Amino acid sequence: GARDAFNIEFAENTREAILANFRFAQAHPELGYSRLIWGISASDGPSGYQGLYGTPPLDPTAFGEVHDGTVTPYVLAGSLPFAADLALPALQHLATLERGRLLSRYGLKDAVNVRKGFFASDHLGIDQGALLLGVEQYRTGLIGRLIRDSAVMQTSLSSLGFRTGGGAYPLEAEGARSTRAYLLLDT
Repeated sequence: GARDAFNIEFAENTREAILANFRFAQAHPELGYSRLIWGISASDGPSGYQGLYGTPPLDPTAFGEVHDGTVTPYVLAGSLPFAADLALPALQHLATLERGRLLSRYGLKDAVNVRKGFFASDHLGIDQGALLLGVEQYRTGLIGRLIRDSAVMQTSLSSLGFRTGGGAYPLEAEGARSTRAYLLLDT
């Protein structure tokens, strides 16, 4: 796979970040997180937009982390190409909460906090982009193929210090099922 200038392999680093998010949620059921309620990142929340939602290793000395049980569907959808075994059940669960309250004619809304009864009322474009790209990469592998076949993207990735041994982009061209088995601990 593709490695950056620090020799970090993109797909493996992404999987590790996803697992950190999942593990953090499993370790904090008191906040409302569970095996099916995870995906912590910047989003709308019960008190408005919160840019400090996140999980370690976010630097707690920089600004601090905020944890109130809010989760975002776009994190789960973006995780599908790397950890579908964890993300798909959680994404399906969020979509069915309170008879689909998180769904609208435009798709999944920005966030939910089950413990506080909060369901976002809007869709943030940047989050919808991550959601759509993750789902399509998982379904068909199209995003990875388009990036692999784009001279502009290859030049950009190269200038950022990415290098590969075989393929041209970190995402496998054939799409995307998680190839690892993860230990699922029910909470």
